[in-house]
Amino acid sequence: MTTMKLLAAVLLAPLAVAPIKPPAAHVVTSTGRHQLGYSSYCWTAKKRSVCADSIAPHCKGVAAAPMIRVRRGERVRFELGFVPRSVSLSVANGPSVNLSTTRHPTWRANRAGPLLLFVDAKTNGDASYVACIVFR
Repeated sequence: MTTMKLLAAVLLAPLAVAPIKPPAAHVVTSTGRHQLGYSSYCWTAKKRSVCADSIAPHCKGVAAAPMIRVRRGERVRFELGFVPRSVSLSVANGPSVNLSTTRHPTWRANRAGPLLLFVDAKTNGDASYVACIVFR
């Protein structure tokens, strides 16, 4: 029986498809390093492309964005898993603000509510990440 399972695993392994999605993104605050949630993206890896669409970020209910507690006015740093061409941020349906084009852009937390971080990659596509900013 063990030989059959091993044979099946070897034969089926090439058929297994790893999900195509952008690298994870994090935000570093005075309370630690927190992973942002995924939102909409179009991403290419290993000659395959996938586009996924998500609803606007929200802070309550089913599929709420991860809650990140910060002090009002705190400078937070985002950590991106790829080199960006552009980075923009919108909080609580406010205007979109361009951030520095680096893998570690920063933002001073001046608004609370649903956060959307949009990143256009130099290669591979674009990705949006979400969180819920809460002042403590």
